[in-house]
Amino acid sequence: YPDDAEDPDTLLRHADQAMYAAKDSGKDTYSLFDLASHFNRKERVRVLEQVDEALAKKQFELYYQPKINYRTGTVEGFEALIRWNHPEEGLLSPARFLEHLEFTDYARQVGLFVMESAVSVICEFMDLGLPYTLSINLSPS
Repeated sequence: YPDDAEDPDTLLRHADQAMYAAKDSGKDTYSLFDLASHFNRKERVRVLEQVDEALAKKQFELYYQPKINYRTGTVEGFEALIRWNHPEEGLLSPARFLEHLEFTDYARQVGLFVMESAVSVICEFMDLGLPYTLSINLSPS
């Protein structure tokens, strides 16, 4: 203080955040308040609040990138890539939201959406007699 906050209330709030970060890190640790981490936490909370609504309103969808055999030039399969049709920010790549879902139930819910959607597409391939494979990426959490 005064470099760490503009007023005593903000200083105490920052100290609290550092304390909780230290507790999350385990026993016998300490943490210093970091403004970048503070904004990352705020962004995570914002994204998590919106993901619940996105799942309910079916704003996620899969795009299918072809996997090409470079020797023959033929399509051998596809990779399913998730995108979020965000109502305010437009089409979001996974880099904008997936990291915030790690170690939450939303990671499981989004993973389930990916699996169900991919199974539906692979069933369509089979019904049409198409010999394609389909790759998906899932969170380990």
